[in-house]
Amino acid sequence: MSRTIAAALAAASIGAGLLAAASIAHASPSPLPCDDVHMVRQVADTVALPDGWTAVWSCDPAPAGVAGQAHLVDRTVTVWPAAHTSVDDLTWTWAHEVAHAWDVATLSDADRAAWAAAWGLDADLWWSAPAWSDRGAERWAETWTACHLGVPPQRLDLDMPDTTTCTQMTDRQELTP
Repeated sequence: MSRTIAAALAAASIGAGLLAAASIAHASPSPLPCDDVHMVRQVADTVALPDGWTAVWSCDPAPAGVAGQAHLVDRTVTVWPAAHTSVDDLTWTWAHEVAHAWDVATLSDADRAAWAAAWGLDADLWWSAPAWSDRGAERWAETWTACHLGVPPQRLDLDMPDTTTCTQMTDRQELTP
């Protein structure tokens, strides 16, 4: 093999390696910065917390598999921006966790039971059904978030709620799926 052909093959191999590395880098976007005040303000302004609740935007490493949490006892919503790769995903997580806060602030046990029954879920397992998708709290939060952001649910295979459901959820009157 001539040196020219060998050099061309080596260059092609290096180029293919760089292209593959670029593809991998593109397929795995970087995490969002945790300290971008403008971004946090933009996301936080999409939906408001109920009175008495506090937002925590954490730069600490997120617990495994967790991007946000509503802490029901101490009434805080914690979100880890670095656990997200897009502002849209961060916004969805924020709104979803805020939905849990509104659940605690506004829903009665009777409201939860009615919602769970309408979805064929066990109201006694509102927060604790073994499968995340079987928890009334999660279906309610996904629906609330879809209504408030105007986009279909992101984390459960649910249709976009109808206008009546969204009006009821945003007005906090009746609760039907």
